[in-house]
Amino acid sequence: MKKIERFIVYGALVALFAIAAFFDFKITQSVYNGSNAIGRIIEAGAEVPLFILGIFALVLIGRNHPTVSKKWVNIALTVGFCLVAAGLAVYAGRHTTKLLNRVMGDPNKIKTTLGMIGLGLVYFAGGAGLTYLVKKEQRRQAFLFGIFVVSVFAIDVLLMQALKMIWLRPRYRTLVAMQEVGIISDVSAYWLPFTHPQFFTSFKNYQVGSVLGGHTITQDEITAVMAKLGVAKWEAEEFYSFPSGHTMNFVGLLTLTYLPAIFPKLQSKKNFGLIFRICVYVVGAVVAFSRILRGAHNATDVLFAFLLSVVVYDVISNFLYKDYLLRKFGPKEEKPHAEEAAA
Repeated sequence: MKKIERFIVYGALVALFAIAAFFDFKITQSVYNGSNAIGRIIEAGAEVPLFILGIFALVLIGRNHPTVSKKWVNIALTVGFCLVAAGLAVYAGRHTTKLLNRVMGDPNKIKTTLGMIGLGLVYFAGGAGLTYLVKKEQRRQAFLFGIFVVSVFAIDVLLMQALKMIWLRPRYRTLVAMQEVGIISDVSAYWLPFTHPQFFTSFKNYQVGSVLGGHTITQDEITAVMAKLGVAKWEAEEFYSFPSGHTMNFVGLLTLTYLPAIFPKLQSKKNFGLIFRICVYVVGAVVAFSRILRGAHNATDVLFAFLLSVVVYDVISNFLYKDYLLRKFGPKEEKPHAEEAAA
């Protein structure tokens, strides 16, 4: 990213976040349309590309890691990273199955085990299969690219999950379902601004037997809420509003800016990196808006997630990938082309 791009992207996101902070509830309330078809499609599919990319990167590392003198160590590294990729594929299959069931309004529409295995195999085949497009001459670049992608992905996930668990901000659609069932009388009374992190405590206030506004929550009411939300289990996930995982995960695709490092033919494409980032920004904005539309997040949730993901990509790409990995381990003749294409 060049200085002008940083100025525009960071400036726009910070300004929008500042504005949204004052009108957060009104924006969510006016945009919310939980049955919107486009919102459902994006909810089910927006994270698919990053799961495939993560598996692709892990298998790249496993297949292209630097060889060492002991053969068993090489085998262990290859098998180990491929097993981690398989584990990610299983998780991705399970996660996508749950999302598909949610958007279809039936938590048992697709059996979790069947979806986990079936979709997991598709994910793994897709991600691992793409590694065979990388030529042997690009082994070192492929290894470094895999490290870069996995680093961005891992930091995004760690930050995202930590913030979600600390904030435990109720999702708007969760509060709407609770109001429709009769657990709460008014969504606005229980909606929380982003300035009120709950520090791991809020979910216990929404369990069977808890009292909200003088009303004691019953099991039948929780069951009814789960049915409206299309989930099979009442868990803290329904209070993971801040920040938006879908938004962070999609914006993480910015790492593909550096594809020219492993696919040299892309190096001839002028401004590939800039054009690709603009595409991610635009489609990422659509994904972010769809999360508000579905009632899964508020405006501050998606804007903060967008900003955080761009920062992680920017920092890791500059300080880890370009300033360390490429300069120390990358072929000197390849580096200028990879960096120029990503500019």
